[in-house]
Amino acid sequence: LPGSTSGKATMVPASLHLCMSSKSENKEAAAKLIDFLINDVEANKIMKAERGMPASDKVRESMESTFDENQKKVSAIVDQAVEYSSANDRPSMAGSSKIQKLLAEYEERMMYQDITPDEAYDELVEAAKLN
Repeated sequence: LPGSTSGKATMVPASLHLCMSSKSENKEAAAKLIDFLINDVEANKIMKAERGMPASDKVRESMESTFDENQKKVSAIVDQAVEYSSANDRPSMAGSSKIQKLLAEYEERMMYQDITPDEAYDELVEAAKLN
């Protein structure tokens, strides 16, 4: 959907994220499995887009003829949405939830005029260093 400004609107998020642990003893095998699940046309035909549209445009386009009516509609909507969307954001970094919690706390304190924006900034920077 078009954004409220002349720029791009929000991203079209993935319906499913695949990942592996940085501590995995089988990183190479895990990476190959993820690549297979995302990019292999036959694997995606077996999965039948039951967990959302395929992440790969190539895979989605190759599967269009196998989609039911609802999947065809969703695929068309994805095509439209992508025209107006910015690039996907990367997953949040480790520890970002603590920062998000701090931001919410300082935002609330500013709304209740318990603290000025400048004070909130200074305190947030210090609190973030400790977390």
